Amino acid sequence: MRIVDEGSDNQVIASEQTRTQLDVTVRFAGNGNRLVIGEDCSANGALFRFGDTSQVEIGPCCMLRRLSVFARRNALVRLGKRVIFTWESEIHLHEPSCVTIGDDCLIASGTWFTTSDMHSIIDKASGKRINPPGDILIHQHVWIGNKATVMKGTTIRTDSVVVAFRAVTSRVPGERV
Repeated sequence: MRIVDEGSDNQVIASEQTRTQLDVTVRFAGNGNRLVIGEDCSANGALFRFGDTSQVEIGPCCMLRRLSVFARRNALVRLGKRVIFTWESEIHLHEPSCVTIGDDCLIASGTWFTTSDMHSIIDKASGKRINPPGDILIHQHVWIGNKATVMKGTTIRTDSVVVAFRAVTSRVPGERV
């Protein structure tokens, strides 16, 4: 595990054995962040980038192969037990929001999760933003196929399958999508 800390009051909570076993880079660009990694996890080239006051919690027995997480500000990522990322997946939280992935989920290569559009769209008449960020909630025992995209505001129910190359933008009711 490699840690680059350019801020203050940042924490990595993991056993010494876990720290020495994982091929992970952690970059703290801001302050007040926390990364928690459970026991018996494995990682190959994982990258965690933090801005300010964000938290990533990884449950036990997860496989994080080339997972990249970007948590900019007031962001929360929670991975349950036995979550597997097979290769090169990305989770982006550019605005205050949350991504939760339940126990026993399988995430295929090339998947992308984002809780925002990464820019504001302002209603001309009212001056109000019309595209706020939205949390992503993935229940337990979900399989997300190769190069799927999971967008802000999505909920995927238990025992769902998201097929390859699919963009998911709303609620998935426990079935094949």
